Amino acid sequence: MDLSFENYDSILTELKGKGLDLHLRSETLLKRKLENFFDQKKISSVDLFSQNTSSSGFISELQHYLIVDKTEVFRYADAWNFLRSFIEMKGGAHHFSIYIPQCASGEDLISFAIIFDRLGFSNYSISADAENEQKLLRAKALYFEDFKHDVSHQNFGIVFDKSLFENYFSLREKKYFFNKNVDKHIVWSTDTLERKTNIQQHEIVYAANILNQYKSEGQRNLLANLYAATKLNGYLILGNQEPMPLGFYANMFKKVDDKLPIYQKTK
Repeated sequence: MDLSFENYDSILTELKGKGLDLHLRSETLLKRKLENFFDQKKISSVDLFSQNTSSSGFISELQHYLIVDKTEVFRYADAWNFLRSFIEMKGGAHHFSIYIPQCASGEDLISFAIIFDRLGFSNYSISADAENEQKLLRAKALYFEDFKHDVSHQNFGIVFDKSLFENYFSLREKKYFFNKNVDKHIVWSTDTLERKTNIQQHEIVYAANILNQYKSEGQRNLLANLYAATKLNGYLILGNQEPMPLGFYANMFKKVDDKLPIYQKTK
C-alpha cells in the first residue's frame, strides 16, 4: 500500500488507539517499514488495515516488526535480533567477550549491557577504549545528554520501547543516566586499536563507523587489527553504510546477511 500523508496519519492515529505509541525517529524509514509490512500481508487499503487491527495477533506482529529499542545498537531491528539470538543461543553459562573500539559516548556499550540484562545473562566482559582521557571519561559516565536528540541518532531504532527506557535510565541534572551497575563487566583503556601492540581476541567486535574515518591504506591497516581482534567464527560489526574494504583481510570474513553489516570471521 502506497502511504499518502492522509493514510499515514490515520494509520498512526489508529495504532495509537490500540496502544502502540510510536515515537518517531525517521518518518521516511517508518513509512517504508509500514509499506513493506503491508505488502507482506497483502494489505492494499486503509479499510483493510482497519479490519486487521481487530486482531490482537496482528497488532502484536506489527509491533514486533516496527518497535526497536531506544538503545538498539543497529539501525534495523533485524540486526538487533540477530545479535540477541546469537547470545541467547550460546546461553548464560557461556562467557561472552566483546570489544568496542573508540567508544566515545558509551551508547554502544549500554546497548550490549541491556541485551544481557534482558536475557538474564551476567557472564560477559566488554573491553572499550577511547582515543584520549576526555573521551574516555565521557564514555564512562554512561548517559545521554539530550533525550530528544538521541532519539534521532542514526544508530538507534525508528521507535523505542518507552517502558524499557524508563527501566534503564534515570534523569539527573538534565541528563539520562544508565542506572545499572556494569563496572565489573567493563575494562576501559586509552590504548586504542591503532596503537595496540598486544591485541586480544573477542567473540564480538563492534566497530561501527570507524573504518570510514580513514583513507584506503589506513582502512587496510585497521582492518588487519580488527581481524586480529576477532576470534575465529566470531563477529565483526561495521556501520550500516560502511562497506567492508576490499583486500586480503576482507576475504577472511563472510557477511551473515546481505542486509546486515555483520561479518563472521571464517579463516
